[in-house]
Amino acid sequence: MEYTIESLTKDIAKLCMRRSFYASILMPLQKKVANCGTACTDGKSLIVDPNWFGTLNQLQRETVLMHEALHLILLHNIRRQNRNAVDWNIACDYAINSLLADDVHEFPDCGCIEPHLLQKYNGQSAEFIFADLIKESEDNEEQDDDQTEESENDDQQNSDDTGGSDGNEESDSDGSKDGSPQNSESGQLPQPSKPLMGDVHDLPDMAEDSESEIKAKEKILQAKAIAKAMGNMPANIERAIE
Repeated sequence: MEYTIESLTKDIAKLCMRRSFYASILMPLQKKVANCGTACTDGKSLIVDPNWFGTLNQLQRETVLMHEALHLILLHNIRRQNRNAVDWNIACDYAINSLLADDVHEFPDCGCIEPHLLQKYNGQSAEFIFADLIKESEDNEEQDDDQTEESENDDQQNSDDTGGSDGNEESDSDGSKDGSPQNSESGQLPQPSKPLMGDVHDLPDMAEDSESEIKAKEKILQAKAIAKAMGNMPANIERAIE
């Protein structure tokens, strides 16, 4: 069955009955069904890919909608600053998925849901996770460099012991440290083997509109106050917002 905007609207309505706080964030957004890989939001619109989202079961679709709502609840669309956008998405997904893991029944098959990392980053901000992932990536690269240098020194020693070489062997190298791409286009972090559950894009026109950030924060605080008054504000999400 084809997944349409009407289908998306119905899913958000179902979410409202079970998780009204998340649904209240999504309802004002412009809804779109388009080829985007999985799902994405920028605070103005919510887009889902029918070829992926439509194949999920009800609980998985609910999880994705909560995931996208949390990008906005935690203001990920206005907090990136000068960080690489792709790496920022990875850090944000770990921050969100670690919160969702506390009460979500079923994740779809996606990246950034490794149990040990969700446990490690539970309750941490996207900024903290971003810095930690970058540091770990740099440490791993430095370790790889050390191993490569040690291997090259061993090769050179073996060459000297056997009387040297004519130097032609060096032409076989492609000039890279380990023969693998350096991920320069996507950022510093290695990409997950599976697609992210959903992306967050910067709030449009935020740089030109000084009121956009204030309005975004006010919207979240209003939704939190309503949910808390109704008694359905998730405690771990309230802590994350604070």
